[in-house]
Amino acid sequence: MALFEPNIERLKEKRNIQGLIKALSYKSSKIQIEAAGVLGTLHAREAVDALIIALTDWNYDLQIAAARALGQIGHNRAIKPLLFAMREKNENVRRAALDALVAIGSDSIYDLLDMLKDGDEKQQKLVVEAIVQMGSPAFKIIKELIANHSTPHRVLLVRIIYEKKDQEAVDILLDLLNDP
Repeated sequence: MALFEPNIERLKEKRNIQGLIKALSYKSSKIQIEAAGVLGTLHAREAVDALIIALTDWNYDLQIAAARALGQIGHNRAIKPLLFAMREKNENVRRAALDALVAIGSDSIYDLLDMLKDGDEKQQKLVVEAIVQMGSPAFKIIKELIANHSTPHRVLLVRIIYEKKDQEAVDILLDLLNDP
């Protein structure tokens, strides 16, 4: 056990990733939250596993900080834990997980689409919002899925495109209408 509080600013200046990871398990939630934020700012890929663990902490503020950091780092290994965090009862945790998935981008699209099938209405709204925020890369995947006539939940996919409400969405919908 450390005698002194970790100096997060000094750890950041020295880019001491291992020290910051260790600070994630320090007794003070303030220190933990600061450490998570710095790890995200530094895009510390080696901290992904520790941040995933922090994402399951009882402290919602730490969960939020961990989700944001994972979004900044953008590693695919964080997708499943972030999807799990979207089932959290705290709305701010769900929002932070959603924002992180958007930041990770279209790599998370298939997992998000799976949540559309299983999630409740509130969760479906969040998923639709996330996919709309992802923009063109996600829309290309959705267009391909809709064009595959055997794809279940085609109506939900069209709803996602409709929510975008721009020229790209109109073009995709027109293409789909012309598809035999």
